[in-house]
Amino acid sequence: MNLRIGIILIGLLFLSCEKNESSLQNDEETGNCATGTSTATILVNIDEEIYNNDESVLAYSKYSWSSDGTNRILNGNGIPNHEVGTFPNSNNPNSISEQNVSKSFTLCTSIINESGLEVVGPAMAIAYALNSVKFDPAIAGRCNDAGECSLARGDGNWNIEALGHETFDFGDDMNHAHVQPNGAYHYHGMPELLIDFLGDSNGMTLIGWASDGFTVYARYG
Repeated sequence: MNLRIGIILIGLLFLSCEKNESSLQNDEETGNCATGTSTATILVNIDEEIYNNDESVLAYSKYSWSSDGTNRILNGNGIPNHEVGTFPNSNNPNSISEQNVSKSFTLCTSIINESGLEVVGPAMAIAYALNSVKFDPAIAGRCNDAGECSLARGDGNWNIEALGHETFDFGDDMNHAHVQPNGAYHYHGMPELLIDFLGDSNGMTLIGWASDGFTVYARYG
């Protein structure tokens, strides 16, 4: 009788150990997220160097994504890996140049604000594409109530949208992108040729990561 009880206890001990090891493994795989929502297993090993021979670029597009178990880490130079428009141009007199992109994104995603956060302009990139080019949809241009507008650090209650109108021309290209004075090429809308580059005709296309750690998907490629 005592022998039988001992065998049962040993069996329960083994089951408990196996359960703890399994639980620990699951925690590691999910990045030890309290919410249980982790992106730890999604595209954490990317390292690319692609020469872009577009006449407005003529440089290598370099970008890498890795993980330290807590954060997703991006290092890149902000050079697009696809065709771009002509830069500089009459409405965007800036040339594309390499940037020093070094960002981290949490692996444990959570909603920061149910109603969204105010986009504060060129100082804040809301996301980065896989090629390390930033998504920066806001612009500094504003208009006042009298309809007087300024495209650079203007005053007024009305923000000027970069896309979707013909009132102002910001010199954006086929990727709904243009170049900031510091040479940073950035997207204001759908990065069309990046979607083509990454495209998946059978599903949504993962094109980057938002600043809060969530994935950014585009329409079908």
